[in-house]
Amino acid sequence: MSRADPHATGGTAIEPHRYFAKDSPEDFERERLALLTGISDPITIRRLNDLGLQHGWRCLEVGAGDGTIARWMAQHVGPGGSVVATDLNPRFLGAHGLPHLEIRRHNILEDEVESAHYDLVHCRFVLQHLHDSLLGLRRMAGAVRPGGWLFVEEFDVGSSGATDRNHPRAADFDRRKRALWAAMQASGPMDPTFGRRLPALFEMVGMQDLRHEGVTMVGRGGDAYSRFIQMTNELLKVRFVSAGVLTAADFDELHRDYDDPSLWFIGFTCFGVLGRRPLTRETK
Repeated sequence: MSRADPHATGGTAIEPHRYFAKDSPEDFERERLALLTGISDPITIRRLNDLGLQHGWRCLEVGAGDGTIARWMAQHVGPGGSVVATDLNPRFLGAHGLPHLEIRRHNILEDEVESAHYDLVHCRFVLQHLHDSLLGLRRMAGAVRPGGWLFVEEFDVGSSGATDRNHPRAADFDRRKRALWAAMQASGPMDPTFGRRLPALFEMVGMQDLRHEGVTMVGRGGDAYSRFIQMTNELLKVRFVSAGVLTAADFDELHRDYDDPSLWFIGFTCFGVLGRRPLTRETK
């Protein structure tokens, strides 16, 4: 299998062939994405409100998933504005009933995107899946009009682990999780520590007036966050058992960990970075 240039993603060789959940069963994936948006949407919406999303803005949502943020933005920019929601597989983006929300099947690394057009370009948990994340970020930055905003959110598992080292399941839980994250860091299908690099990457693509923060999740066995991780692990199990990273029994034990309400854990940190595209001489 071909591998990407490891320098493209800051040292991680993400496999370029496809998004790991692209072909997951529809009902399964709808539930998994609903769990993720339930966890993440309050953070994203707070950040958008802090930015000051306005009526009449033109917005691009890259990798829109099940469309919750695209629909929220469309409602807030009103009929005088517009939102374009893109995804490699836009199967959950239709039937929204909003005439100013356009759906596109789109690959940010390959397909055309309007240049210097949007007041706001946003993506969440997209770049860490790309074999050339810097190219993806550059293309999004190029779609922002001078004076407009680029807003990217990515997760990072650097602080992930059981909150109580003395919990009877903690040591094996942490060992299995570290093995899984290390394997992803080395070979994909995503870079689990990508989020921390966002501010530096924004500077590399020329964004100014940066704002950035990280919000760290805390979960416990049996909650919605745990169920999301269980479902994600189901999609990854065959790949990493075949690679010898973990055994099928290891994945079964992780599943039990995430069912145990006495096990509390630090989850991912959701990094968010906002940057403004500089005004050109003609528009200053």
